[in-house]
Amino acid sequence: MTHRNASNTWLVLSLLTFSGLTASAFPLRHPPTVRAASDALEVRMRVEMRDATIEGFGPVKDMFLYNVNGTGFRPAPATLDVGASNFLNISLSNELPCGLTLDVGGVPHDLSSTNLHTHGMIVPPTNPKGAAVSPLDRYAKPAYGDYALVAVSPNTDCAKTSGASVDPHAAHAAHTGHGTAAAGALPQTSAAATLPVEAGRINYRIRIPADHPDGLAWYHPHLHGTSGTQMGSGLAGLMTVGDFWNYAFVTCSGNPSAEAQDRCANNADRRKEAEERRKVDLHPLVLKDFQVRQIPASAGRPSGWAQIHDGFMPDLCDDSTVGMRAEQTTAADLTRAGASCTSAAHADARWLFTVNGQLRPRITVGAGRHHVWRVANMGANMTHRLQLVINEGGTLIPVPLQVLSNDGVAVTQRTRTRSSVRRGDMRQPDSAGAEPLLVMPAARTELLVDMDAVCRAYAARSLSCPRQREIRGHLVSWGMRTGTEKSDGSPAGDAWPTKVLADVSFAASRERDADFGLSVVASHIERGRSKGYSPQEVGQLNQAACNDGGLSSTLDASHFRLIGLRVTEDDQFQMAALSKPEYLLANGRARLPDVVPLFGPDDYQSFNMASLKPSLCVGVPDIFGERRYQEIWIIRNDSKEIHNFHLHQSKFEVLDVKRSKDYPAPAASSAGTAAAVANATQPASRPLLNLGAPGPGKLIDTYPIDVDGVIMLRVTFDQPEQLGTYVFHCHILEHEDKGMMSLIQVLNLNKSSR
Repeated sequence: MTHRNASNTWLVLSLLTFSGLTASAFPLRHPPTVRAASDALEVRMRVEMRDATIEGFGPVKDMFLYNVNGTGFRPAPATLDVGASNFLNISLSNELPCGLTLDVGGVPHDLSSTNLHTHGMIVPPTNPKGAAVSPLDRYAKPAYGDYALVAVSPNTDCAKTSGASVDPHAAHAAHTGHGTAAAGALPQTSAAATLPVEAGRINYRIRIPADHPDGLAWYHPHLHGTSGTQMGSGLAGLMTVGDFWNYAFVTCSGNPSAEAQDRCANNADRRKEAEERRKVDLHPLVLKDFQVRQIPASAGRPSGWAQIHDGFMPDLCDDSTVGMRAEQTTAADLTRAGASCTSAAHADARWLFTVNGQLRPRITVGAGRHHVWRVANMGANMTHRLQLVINEGGTLIPVPLQVLSNDGVAVTQRTRTRSSVRRGDMRQPDSAGAEPLLVMPAARTELLVDMDAVCRAYAARSLSCPRQREIRGHLVSWGMRTGTEKSDGSPAGDAWPTKVLADVSFAASRERDADFGLSVVASHIERGRSKGYSPQEVGQLNQAACNDGGLSSTLDASHFRLIGLRVTEDDQFQMAALSKPEYLLANGRARLPDVVPLFGPDDYQSFNMASLKPSLCVGVPDIFGERRYQEIWIIRNDSKEIHNFHLHQSKFEVLDVKRSKDYPAPAASSAGTAAAVANATQPASRPLLNLGAPGPGKLIDTYPIDVDGVIMLRVTFDQPEQLGTYVFHCHILEHEDKGMMSLIQVLNLNKSSR
């Protein structure tokens, strides 16, 4: 993201006004929860531009907010709690002002329209236009599934709206850079010109399959070009699927799918398990960042703050805290870093880093209690490197945390000793211990936090654990750089600041709960069908017609699809997706090939809403059958900044990762020029990020790709809910909105159904 902004500052604020932010006096508050009744969760969702209060900061005007089932317009809206085999019925009313537009890379986009995506769910991406409506449909109108290629316009007749500004603060929001908001008639390039449009209200009816994994998901708008701005202004909420105790347990599991040695054998076991579970507190931690600007006082209106929704400003904070690390930082340094920041270039603006819509709340772990933090990064662009640190006399001591799940799938612990489950997942290698956990945009993770973990941190320093007194610490997001340099030496990527997200205290505890620990069992999605299709069977398939006029392709185990992500020198964000007969894995499926093919000059494209043609068209032998169809995808990052790959309607496994430091230079060929080869292997000028140790069986829906990095995925298509047309993209939404997105169409070659 090399698009740096220069603000026209009309009001200079002292940086000292916001320095020295101290620990908060208010406790962490949970968003309200709406739960399914019987077989369905009925949701009435309103979208408006409203004023709201961010606790710890104050009132903010013109946020984009959800009101779910009358629970109020909140920076952290209500959590949707659903279960497998439920229907999620959402009636979304768009009450945004007419005529808001956003300039993205020189192209105007309709900021007044919106839609909804249930991120992390494996549910049907149904587009009901032109299709028969199910007799089970409870709505008078056809209802969509999790379909991102539709828009809902405001419920006002926008054709009658004058061109006058409907945003009272628009005159104060203009700045050069990524996007510029303006009000007026809808642009010709708006979503209304290229997508199906529902007027004012849209109905979603989403069936959650019986074998859907339990865990964390979330909901947010997904209208191309404006999704990042709408999300960054407040439109994102948490979803929980099923029960946490379906996949976690203390002593034994009541889940019949648990391995035999982990099941509760009798009523006494079950009573003991219930008693231990009552010591565990579940806490959602919704991470959202907001950029706001000072509104000067004028006639009849006092000064205040307003949400910036005219484009993301990556340089809103200076980069002085980027290099901070726990071993080189004191508690006083963290106090100075605070929970928000500004810069001399944007002295009238502020970047707020909130948890559950609160600025630096206080989290208290009671005596004898154990917390499970259910963390979801719902920021549009910001990556967090999360770490819990204890403040021991001003010295910071990192705390090792157990990772229980990632991206809504339990991190299965094959060995269930109490010490084996204390660290690690694919984003945090087993040897990392208390190292920061990389949580990219859209990622979710669940962490066990308790006094035992704190005492292990003291023991690692050969210190006695002072559990007899209150112990205080901080949940920190350490700063990081997201890129290196372009060929001309100018910076690529951004510099994220270090921030204190929450203050944490552990109540004095006389007794050590030596026997306590959590284990997790395999998710439904990890079991099921295992037998695949032979190359001979794949070779005999008749392919189906795709929306782009071509035929679908089906891969055997020795071939792969190649996907690329690129940012051009003039700041164009692009993707490439190819399937060719010569994309052959000579070394089998478990490792990346020695040389990954390069893309040709015409392979990369920015997403085009005008055509909506799939880049990949996959033919599945029989998605209703008893066998599992899997493909190998290789994804290369041909740019100097990090990207975050995401595929809708699916979970995938990361089988192998290589980065520029350990990847050999590819040979120049007809597929690429010598200049492209040189660019692909340009050395990084910073330590590469610790992106973790991938492995088979670790299922996720987002994964970061480092500068010049390459990853190998195994993608499974064996659920009927995966049929249809949907998207894959970089989930740094500024990248997606500027074109780093593609379509995939998945077809069932055997038309039989259950």
